[in-house]
Amino acid sequence: LIIIIIIYFFIDSIAIWFLKKEEMILPLKTSIFFVPLFILYWINIEFIRWLKKIKVYEFIRNIAKPFFNILLIILLTFIYTNELIPIYALLIVIIIIFLISSIYLFNKLNTLKKDYKKVENISKKKIIWISLPMMVTAFSFLIMWTIDSFMIWRFTDLSSVWIYSVALSIATLVTLILVSINTIVAPQFSELYWKKDIKNLKKVVYYSSKLIFITTIPLLIILITYSKFFMWLYGSEFISWYTVLSILVIWQFISATCWSVWYFLNMTWKQKVFRNVILIALILNIILNYLLIPTYWILWAAIATSISISFWNIVSAIYIKIKFNILTFYIPFYNKIWK
Repeated sequence: LIIIIIIYFFIDSIAIWFLKKEEMILPLKTSIFFVPLFILYWINIEFIRWLKKIKVYEFIRNIAKPFFNILLIILLTFIYTNELIPIYALLIVIIIIFLISSIYLFNKLNTLKKDYKKVENISKKKIIWISLPMMVTAFSFLIMWTIDSFMIWRFTDLSSVWIYSVALSIATLVTLILVSINTIVAPQFSELYWKKDIKNLKKVVYYSSKLIFITTIPLLIILITYSKFFMWLYGSEFISWYTVLSILVIWQFISATCWSVWYFLNMTWKQKVFRNVILIALILNIILNYLLIPTYWILWAAIATSISISFWNIVSAIYIKIKFNILTFYIPFYNKIWK
């Protein structure tokens, strides 16, 4: 809340000095008040996943959110013309998905039996010690996922942001399988680790990473081979930027095949290590974007983001291999990972 208040008072400077878009002051000030609501939404859906309601979790997170977003953009476009429609649509979607998740949890918690097992009392100091690195990591992720679009807007124009956003949304299809598998597997390897069942933990990691690799390879080939076609679906002016889509698809593939290193490190008390890796990657991302976008525009924005995000995936995977002797990425024809 303190961070949000501080950012609010500096929004004028951000819009005028950094973005050089004075018309963005009002949208940015409006958006900042939705951040707490968005955080509460994430708490809701993570709690739903903890309840092992995977279908509900996936519906709210990966179906309801993009569906309402697209629907609202279409509806608002018919009502009035404004280049900021996607921003306003997203803010309305945040309200909708927060209400959906809250209503579901309210009804679900009322039906649960009050026979919870007693758990060990954890001090506030310990909670902060555990969660603070994760909070820094989450905030760094948020910046990393948005800084390239902001810098493209800063140095070019809004149409370039649209092109980049379209390419990024298509490339994200590669990680859908990763998200689905992680939703099921992540609780298993957390449980196995704390039971010290390392042998079965290695097997779970191996088979899930193998499944992710095998299922994402066809998507990688299709999206790269037909990159012009997928960009054409959004308009003929997007076709010339098919290379941007190809670069982002390769980056998403690397992220997918490295498996969920952030889950592993956070659940094995290595959240500080992962925080440090992410902070280095974030700094690398900002520097590369700042140096490359003014000269090379969207193409090098994609390369800069790909380098920085591939960096934290690969470095984290290497750390896990050295520290735990577990490979979180699949190597074809190598079947001795868990031995």
